[in-house]
Amino acid sequence: MTNLIKPRPPKHASSRPVSTVVRRVSIVCGSLLAYDAVSECALACLAAAAAQPAHVGPVEVRIYCLETDVLDSRIHVLKSSRDLLAEQFYHNSDFIIYHFGIFSEIHHSLAAAPRGAYVVIHFHGITPPQYLPGDWESLISNSFVQVGLFSTANEIVVGSAYLGEELKRMGITVPLRQIDLFGVNIAAEPAKKEQVSRPDNLNVIYCGRFVSSKQVVPLLDALESCVDEFKDLTLTLVGVRKHSDQLYLKSIEQRALDGRVNVVFALDLSSAEVINAIAAADMLALPSLHEGFGMPVAEGLANLTPIMCSDAGSLPEVAGGLGLLFKAADQQSLNTATRKALRARLEGKVLTDEGKLSYEDWAKRAQVFSSKYHRSEFVIRWQSLITEKLAERDPVGLPATAMTDGLNFLFQDETPHSPSEAQLLGQFVILKVLSRLNNNDVTGAINALHRWAFGRATDDASLDYWLRVYAEAETIDHLLAKMLSSAEVASSSLRVRSLAGLNSQLAKSSNSNSDFKKSLRALELPAMSRGEVEHVCQSVKNPEDFIRSLYLNVLRKTPDSEGLRYWVDVASNRDDWITVIDAFYGYVDEG
Repeated sequence: MTNLIKPRPPKHASSRPVSTVVRRVSIVCGSLLAYDAVSECALACLAAAAAQPAHVGPVEVRIYCLETDVLDSRIHVLKSSRDLLAEQFYHNSDFIIYHFGIFSEIHHSLAAAPRGAYVVIHFHGITPPQYLPGDWESLISNSFVQVGLFSTANEIVVGSAYLGEELKRMGITVPLRQIDLFGVNIAAEPAKKEQVSRPDNLNVIYCGRFVSSKQVVPLLDALESCVDEFKDLTLTLVGVRKHSDQLYLKSIEQRALDGRVNVVFALDLSSAEVINAIAAADMLALPSLHEGFGMPVAEGLANLTPIMCSDAGSLPEVAGGLGLLFKAADQQSLNTATRKALRARLEGKVLTDEGKLSYEDWAKRAQVFSSKYHRSEFVIRWQSLITEKLAERDPVGLPATAMTDGLNFLFQDETPHSPSEAQLLGQFVILKVLSRLNNNDVTGAINALHRWAFGRATDDASLDYWLRVYAEAETIDHLLAKMLSSAEVASSSLRVRSLAGLNSQLAKSSNSNSDFKKSLRALELPAMSRGEVEHVCQSVKNPEDFIRSLYLNVLRKTPDSEGLRYWVDVASNRDDWITVIDAFYGYVDEG
């Protein structure tokens, strides 16, 4: 790998004076979703930035994204890259991390990243379009185009040497630094396990998304080819339904019904349940056509479960000679490797590229090698990088304020907005404010309103002012009235309609710090029209969010688990969504 940056040895802490200047770190990613690999890395970087040594001084951290299902007051959900460029905190940041795995509109902000910050892009790799469904081609093409913005960064972090070579082939010459990724599903201490769980029923596990590039159906075919030799075989499929191709998942389910291998679908498990499932298996298989890293391989090694994987992408590097590799996209190679690996497991041994080992010897080597794949190690390496760069740079000063004001002038809000959009956004900001007040976080509530009203976070002076305004009456509706009297807010039709339209509803909650659920009921948010519901519900990105939105906006309640599972399955085909909306309104008509 060219231009590889080597970390500097840390200076002794006692030789450094303790700083009192607040340093700011911004982390940017398109989506921040639980159990998503890129999202988990962004959250680990959040932990690394927040755990700086004393001599660095106080550090404030924020994550900016376009969607999230993670609850953390430091996460800020934006509508677009323009909103990010209006954030005072972002322009005052000393250190900015972008997590890039696929095209996202928010990554356009790289073109205007603050000049005073040290900007790092963590590149997670892009799956080539030939390994994905045809309707992904445009998205993947845009991802490769967006890589051109990488030249604006100070350096790029990659999880493997393979990804460094990928960037080199794309013509990226920015200095690179390798920080190995981690397995999300790794126990602090691996569970003790037998050489083979049940000789009469070998259990092979697959962990990951269900998309064609992961080659789950060929893996099932390979196990079917072994049924004549082995008494009973089980394939345990672990993954998250929400992050999968629903049509491909259905094809796996159909293939399982037609075969002789016992297939167990273990979907949407907690991390602890995934760890137990991996530890209980006799072998983990990952037959992918492409992998930028391959977290399941790291997780298999760390949980002391023998692995078998393709030779695609970073997998040989991640396996470190402790797995059995086979040629990617070669069914015969997969069949042969599967049969040989299962034979070794029946003997209580492990077959690797370096030969056959006793399970005890293999487990000792795997435990030592995989220690670098623990989340704590990843956090330490990022912590060291952030510390190093903050120590080298002076704090960002007033020029960042001028930059924010200049960008706000260039990107004034002159776009017409639909009534449904204004209502939805108004509901969102008020619910967010109530949530923070419920946790006695007045500063967080004021920041949420300030970003909504003025398109940027508060600085110290404005926060002090709005805290005084809030103290006058200790109600958010009083604060809103003050904000709405501002000429800057009045110039945005979207803000005026969304905030003013819900101001009277918010006032009904009386005590801003009352029980959250009672506050929600007191809001009596107005019902949406059928047209508004269709507009809002069909703008979401996956069946689960679509169904949750219907429950909230049509039935006016949260879904029960059984009903949610049923309707998510019904809505797996986006073409059927209008029919699903009709069905929900049918329930309302029936009373």
